[in-house]
Parts: sequence; C-alpha cells; structure tokens
Amino acid sequence: MKELGYAEPSAFYWADEIITVGFPVSDYLGSRWVAALLYQQCFRWFREKYNLHISIGHYCSQHDSKWGYNWNISNSNTDVHYSSEPDAPYGEWVFETYEEAEQACLEKLIEIVKNGEKN
Repeated sequence: MKELGYAEPSAFYWADEIITVGFPVSDYLGSRWVAALLYQQCFRWFREKYNLHISIGHYCSQHDSKWGYNWNISNSNTDVHYSSEPDAPYGEWVFETYEEAEQACLEKLIEIVKNGEKN
C-alpha cells in the first residue's frame, strides 16, 4: 500500500523485530515499523482516491447448493467493472470464505492501480 502512495496514519504497527519501547510508537516510527492496516482502511482509501468501489457477495451454487463468495470492483466514473464471478452459471462462486474473497479483492485493487487501469 505504501508503494501506491498510502500515507494515512494507522492505529496499529508491525515491527520487523520485537522492540520494547517506553514511549508512544508514533515517536519511534522509522524503517523498522510498518503500518498494520485494516481491510476497511484499504478499501476506503481505494474508494476515495481512485473511485474504486468494492462489494463482496454471498452466493449459492446451483451445482451443489453450497454457499461461497465473490468480489466485485467498479468505477462509477468510467463504468469499468472487475469481478471474480465465473461467467456461468449464475450463483457460482470462487472463494469458500469471506476472508479469502476480501484478500483476493485487495490484491486485485493493488494490481489495478499498479497497472494504471484505475481511470
């Protein structure tokens, strides 16, 4: 996210090694600290900066009646749309868990911006 220009403050940080500090982490943010972002922060940033809106849907397979998830990304300014949904039949899904769909969606958002497809 940092490579894409994300510079918003975060409530949580990861250290590349265990460090004990007796003062606020924000006073010691250097190359050893990396922002630990929530999915909501990332999705909001892509929405506000690039007008890339996401949704994660819950679908029932017509094949075996099992439930799963797909993600969708759209840009309302350009009518560009990306989806993990298979072409057919309707209701088929790709991801077993919401968290898998969330991670894949975030990876696709990063790819879109890196490839300059956001306009």
